[in-house]
Amino acid sequence: MATPVFIITQDGGMGSFLCPPGDPMLRYSIIEKSSKSWNARTDGMYALDTDAEWVSAGIRARAARMLAEAVRVESPAWVANIYGYFRNMWTVDGLMWTNTQALVSGRPADVPDDWHAAAVFIRKYFPDHVTRVDLIRDPGKGYGSYPCVKCDQRVQYEARYDALAIYPHGVECAAGGQHSY
Repeated sequence: MATPVFIITQDGGMGSFLCPPGDPMLRYSIIEKSSKSWNARTDGMYALDTDAEWVSAGIRARAARMLAEAVRVESPAWVANIYGYFRNMWTVDGLMWTNTQALVSGRPADVPDDWHAAAVFIRKYFPDHVTRVDLIRDPGKGYGSYPCVKCDQRVQYEARYDALAIYPHGVECAAGGQHSY
């Protein structure tokens, strides 16, 4: 049986749609191949932050360096997207959770604004993030797809572009300029 080969590849990322602009997980992932041939069957796909021990130590180290050296951006559009995604979701203790099943829908009694799931998630990347009470109250079109006001195509925020886009076609609107809603 052949030894699996692990490769970091630029392929759109794996499990990364909530990462901020500039995060390598928006563009890269680790793939497992059955041989060194590029045409070999892909046997597995992993996020860059994997701790799976069967992924070679060298690849995990390279991925860890990519993540450590990343220049992430706390853009206003990304922040609005995160508050929209975690609309009305709260942590029970103000700490980062391991899966979304640990979140509660609806604000528990007597919890501070800082325990909003979006604020906690953003602090995972930007520890000095100031909770946006305005976006807790009304995240508006912070998440989801909506018609572009210029071309009527459905667009959504894409962190890899830090703009509204029709993925994977990009941010250019057929009616000119960039999409907007």
